[in-house]
Amino acid sequence: MENVLKEFDTQKKTVSSLRSELNTLDEKIEKVFIAKRTVGSKIAEKLRGVKALRVERDELTKKVKEQKEERAKVQQELKGKVDVSKDLLKTKQDLQSKHDIRGDISMVQKEIERIEYKVQTEVMAFSKEQELMKRANQLRKKIEAAHVVREAYEKSRTSDKEVRELRKKNDEAHYGVQEHAAKSQKKHEEMQTLLKEVDVLRDEEKKFEEEIAPLKKQFEDVRTRLETELLKLNELGKTLGVQRDETQRQREENVRQHKERAAQELESLSKGVEEKLKSGKKLTTQDLLLWQAKAE
Repeated sequence: MENVLKEFDTQKKTVSSLRSELNTLDEKIEKVFIAKRTVGSKIAEKLRGVKALRVERDELTKKVKEQKEERAKVQQELKGKVDVSKDLLKTKQDLQSKHDIRGDISMVQKEIERIEYKVQTEVMAFSKEQELMKRANQLRKKIEAAHVVREAYEKSRTSDKEVRELRKKNDEAHYGVQEHAAKSQKKHEEMQTLLKEVDVLRDEEKKFEEEIAPLKKQFEDVRTRLETELLKLNELGKTLGVQRDETQRQREENVRQHKERAAQELESLSKGVEEKLKSGKKLTTQDLLLWQAKAE
């Protein structure tokens, strides 16, 4: 039994050592897992940033496309308006040159009124009157021509205004394209920066995974050994228990046999005392003690 007990104690120390080693490995694995999860959280956070930047970039890119389309429409319309404006300016200049329209046309009207007043109030020769009336008719035609020139001028002026407005609209569209394109590019660059940081973090995460793999294998190996040693310890415990039970049973059997022998011896001695009493022999102190022990 002593050998089994010694072997049992040795096995307990082996199991305890393996448990300690397993706990140490578990703590190491947990620390690496925590570090890996921390890196994973950083990756997730940066990827959320990438997603948000991508949405903003795509929205800005969409605006750039829309504004380019708008700018193209404005430029097409502007080209047409510029051509019309040039034609109207040429028409106005041609009419001015053709009818020799210069200065304030109101002076021409006053000149007509003066001639008409003179014809109506003064006595003059018929030829003189015809000459004045011819001059008045020429001036009237000049006024009519002036109205045509004025109309051409107003059309040209309106067209020029439309051209200026379209140019302003084109400039605004062009500025909008440049502004949103710059913002889109900035968002794209920020996104690329985050993606590079994610790549660095993923490399770091991979290193943790590579560190965990051998630790997990070592952990499994130690756990397998521990299970095996626990089975051995359990078997030794059972063997030790059986031996202890047998030892206890043997002790109890020895006690029982000892009691039986003592009782038999007491019974034999008691009979000797009784025979002395019957024969009237004198009892010794020992005889009296034996008689008393039987009575008890």
